[in-house]
Formats: sequence, C-alpha cells, structure tokens
Amino acid sequence: MLSKDDFRYAAHRHLLEMDASNSQLRRLVSDGETSGDHWQNAVTWNQNAHDAWVTFLGDNTQPVVLA
Repeated sequence: MLSKDDFRYAAHRHLLEMDASNSQLRRLVSDGETSGDHWQNAVTWNQNAHDAWVTFLGDNTQPVVLA
C-alpha cells in the first residue's frame, strides 16, 4: 500500500489525466466533431484514463479514518 503522500500524489496525477481527457471530449463536442479519428482518439484516451483510475483505486485503497 502507498503512503498517504504517495497516494495523494498518484491520485492527483490520475485525476489530472481524467480531467484533460474530459476537456478534450467537451471541446470536440462543442466543435461538433463527434466522429472521425480525433473523436475516436479522445474517447480512447478517456477510457484509458478512467480504467487507470479505477485500477489505481482498486490496488491502493486507503483505510477509512472515522472522525
């Protein structure tokens, strides 16, 4: 299991990647480019970023700290 700081750093990097891929999809939708190579690349990027996030969470769950 990762240390708390390592977990936070890695989680932040994954979230930045997901945000960037979502932004790309939003831009393409706004531009009306919802088909073709650019669209497919953005969809693949988004799927890969999401899959990496889910895998990361499954492998590195942090203990719940009750208040």
